[in-house]
Parts: sequence; structure tokens; C-alpha cells
Amino acid sequence: MAQIHKNTQNTIFLCLVALVFAMSIGIVTSRWITRPVLRVSKAADSLAKGNLDQNILPHIIIEIDTLASSFNGMAKQLKGSFKSLELKNEELRIAEENYRSIFENALEGIFQSSPEGRFMNVNSALANIYGYDSPEEMIDSVMNIGKELYVNPEQHIELERLLDQHDVIKDFEYQSYRKDGGVIWIQIDARVVKDSRHQVLYYEGMVQDVTDRKRQDEELRRQLEELKIEIDQQKREKEVARLTESSYFQEVQQEIENIDIDEFWGAS
Repeated sequence: MAQIHKNTQNTIFLCLVALVFAMSIGIVTSRWITRPVLRVSKAADSLAKGNLDQNILPHIIIEIDTLASSFNGMAKQLKGSFKSLELKNEELRIAEENYRSIFENALEGIFQSSPEGRFMNVNSALANIYGYDSPEEMIDSVMNIGKELYVNPEQHIELERLLDQHDVIKDFEYQSYRKDGGVIWIQIDARVVKDSRHQVLYYEGMVQDVTDRKRQDEELRRQLEELKIEIDQQKREKEVARLTESSYFQEVQQEIENIDIDEFWGAS
């Protein structure tokens, strides 16, 4: 029995030693396996925070090595995509700044208006044409473009009709009211902007004040009319002179001069 008890104790001791050894091996193995997984997790967390310079070393375990390779490839693609996106954003920023500079410094009035008839965006030149102190004042003041600016609101309806038919219109002229109530002549080039379903988003275009040109044209027409009248008068004078110089007229005039008026009326 003593021998049995001793063997039992030895067995229990060996079992405990084996258990401790197995647990140690398990702990070491689990750490050996989980450590690269934790590195991948940490790298993924850093990648999510914007640190794209992530690279995971290869591992002896095929599955973990495959995961590391996939992660490295993804990180490389993301880095390339972000660089490309940064370049495009920079190009877009420069293009937007250039457009904004052109928009603000253009001599012609530039606008964007909604289908409901309100200004969405105007530049300083357009505000100046209509007598407003700033683009913001003009946007806030004009509630209905067709009714408030057009001397003849039907022309605004005609403009929208032409835009709906042709999408683009050039050299459309109309009379418009300024802020102070004065009337000016406007020439507009405009186009309609639509979405992918061909629904109207807004109208945009360029505006010029052609009042001086219209006055000059009217003055030129008046001068041409006066010149035509003068030319017609000179033509008539030449015809009269040619008629009076003819031999027939001279003979008739001589006969009239030879007539005795008293005798003529007495004979009557």
C-alpha cells in the first residue's frame, strides 16, 4: 500500500508538472500566435487614425503571413489613393480659387439664379450694374427677378422659354430697372444647368449694360433718318432744277409771261 501511495503521489506530481508544462507551452504558443495578430490590430488602428506608413513583417505561420501581406497591400493602396486624392483636392482648390478670382474680378456681371426666380449667387460687377452696394444686398433685395427687374416681365418668361428649348441663349436684350428706379438696357448670355435626370438646377450667365450702345444706335438711326430726309430733299431739288432747265418748261414759262392777265380774265 505504501508503494501504491507513493506511485499515486508520483503520478499526481507528474500530472501537475505536465499540466504546468502544458500551460506554459500553451501560454507561450498563444503569445507567439497572438502577438502578430495584435500587431496587425494595432497597425489597423493606426491606419484608421490616418497613419498610412504601416508595414507588418512576414511570419512563419502561413495564415498570419497571408494576413500581413494583405494588410501591407491594402495600406500601400490606401496610401496611393490618399496621395492621389490630395493631388486632386489641391487641383480642385486651385481651380476653385481661379474661378472665384474670375468671378469676383470680371468686368461683366455674372449670376446664378434658381428656377423660382431668385438670385443664388452674383458678383460685384452685376451688383454695380444694378446699383447695389454689394452682391449680398442684391441677393437679399431681389425676391422675384422677372417682376422686379424686367420692365416687361413677359421678356423674362420668353427668356426662360428659350432656355428650356435650347439650353443656351446669346445676345438676349431687354430693359431692366436699377435699384434707384432708373431704366437700363441689358444684354444677357445664359445657359441652363440640369442634373442627371434633366431637371433644372439653376440658370447661370453673363450680363452687360448696353445702355450707352443702345443710345448710340438710336442716335445713329436718327442721324441716318435725317440724312435720308436731306438726301431726298436734295434729290427733289435736283429734279426741280432739271425740270425748270428743260426746253419744254422754258417754253411754257415764256407763254405764261406773254399772256395778258386782264385780257385773259376778260375773255373768260
